[in-house]
Amino acid sequence: EAVLRDALRPRRRRRATRPLSMEFRQGCVLWLLLLLWAQADEVPGRCLVQDLNWDRVAQGDSLVPGYCEGVDLSWTKIGDRRIRELSQELAIGCDEHNCLLPISYLDLSRTNMGDRGLRAVGDLMRRNPPIEELRLDSNFISNEGIRIFFSELKTNNNLRIIKLAANHIDDRAVVAEMIPTGMTRHEAREADPTLMAGLSLSDALSENCCLADIDLSWNKVGDKGARSLLRVVLAQNVLTRLRLVGNQHKKNSKNGRIKEETKVAIEEALHANQLRNKRIQERREADASMGIFVPFGGENAAKARERAEREADRAGILSAFRWEMPLEPGPEL
Repeated sequence: EAVLRDALRPRRRRRATRPLSMEFRQGCVLWLLLLLWAQADEVPGRCLVQDLNWDRVAQGDSLVPGYCEGVDLSWTKIGDRRIRELSQELAIGCDEHNCLLPISYLDLSRTNMGDRGLRAVGDLMRRNPPIEELRLDSNFISNEGIRIFFSELKTNNNLRIIKLAANHIDDRAVVAEMIPTGMTRHEAREADPTLMAGLSLSDALSENCCLADIDLSWNKVGDKGARSLLRVVLAQNVLTRLRLVGNQHKKNSKNGRIKEETKVAIEEALHANQLRNKRIQERREADASMGIFVPFGGENAAKARERAEREADRAGILSAFRWEMPLEPGPEL
């Protein structure tokens, strides 16, 4: 009877599994290949996490080897404590012009540094190290942390590229704030407690003269923040790359997504800056061929060019060959 009852018991049909699509399989294979390529790709002079002497700091040895020209700690999730140790080590001996460790590349993406680790990196960047590219993607950075960081970054004149993708940055960290005339930022904060500490990204870019590439993709920047960045791009003429892919401030809100006209205006402004910088570079190369070196262009460059032509006339050089016959390069100012 038990066997008959078990045979007559209704069986539950197994749910048919849906086969994986070919696009999904190809995407997984491509992602795996990218991970393997990123781990296998070793740039000469760039140190990884295993190259740093984490256990020898207490004995007085240097944390970063002297042969390192860049530090890549991406995907390590070492936390804010290790980031503070590294920042303190790189800040040793740094002043406005020189630094003991000539690190030009620093990748701290996906290290779980948070705002505490970012504050230590800000203290390092305030000393103006020779770092030209800084990557801080996917580090749970908030608005407060990024504003304090850019407050320290406004005096840095070496950093050219900064990556801040996939963090928690929205319009409150980007939009320039209106400070009443005759009041400092500290006095305005005391009068209005809603004002956040530090500088917004737009205010910091207005005071910085060297940042040319910023990546803010996959954050929460809306149309208001994009328009504030557009005003900075139009006024500054230095920024040539600005990534805002995947940004949405609030879902189903009026000003949540960046409008198409704002995107088009930003692209046109960035393209104009690229053409302007290209013309400046061509003019500097032409000036260098004439023995002129003027770091800031403008009226000074025109006067220096006229002076060089007058000296060439005195030397008996024909004007038709002035730009074809390079002279000895002059001393750098």
